Amino acid sequence: MNKLCIRTVGLLVTIGFISGCCSWNYSKEDFEFTQNELALMGAYNIGDTIYFESNFGDIDTITVVEFSEERHKGSKCFISRKPSNYMAINISHLPSRITKYPSTKWTTDKNGKDVTYQSLISISKSPLDSIKKTEYVISFKGFTTLENIFENSPNEFIINGKTLSNCYKVTHGYPERVTNPDDIETVYWTPKYGLTAYTNKVGETWVIKNLD
Repeated sequence: MNKLCIRTVGLLVTIGFISGCCSWNYSKEDFEFTQNELALMGAYNIGDTIYFESNFGDIDTITVVEFSEERHKGSKCFISRKPSNYMAINISHLPSRITKYPSTKWTTDKNGKDVTYQSLISISKSPLDSIKKTEYVISFKGFTTLENIFENSPNEFIINGKTLSNCYKVTHGYPERVTNPDDIETVYWTPKYGLTAYTNKVGETWVIKNLD
């Protein structure tokens, strides 16, 4: 075998070895989102404007700005990140006034106007984690959650005289941060409406206005 053939074989072996080392092995089910998992985020369309009215007559307004997605199938090569799948629904508060809330970001629209938005809900999977799970995070104004927020079964709640069916009650992930009267300590989430109601520290409670 001449030197050229030896070098060619060596190169092919090296490429095969590197390719094998640069691939993570994981199940598709541990990476992709199912329709049932996405159903909790299915209430929104880009451009939706949603109104909430409190038991004190105050109105809050949000608009859906965008859906964001980050998919990293992963590679072991060099400093490539591990596989992960992430989706989020981003909203803007009207009038735009958020400067300090969690998951707040800034961008510009097609007209060059500054837009401040917040990730209302996100879903993520990391297939190489030792415990396989689908993680949801809700962020609304100063409210934010820890993981496993939908692990319990939904219930029926009566809020401001309105019945919320198939509803998840979610408390603040960091209760020690709920110190001011207007800090939100509880949100109510339904697959039909998404964010459906929320309550602050002093008991003022907002419910979505177009509730059937």
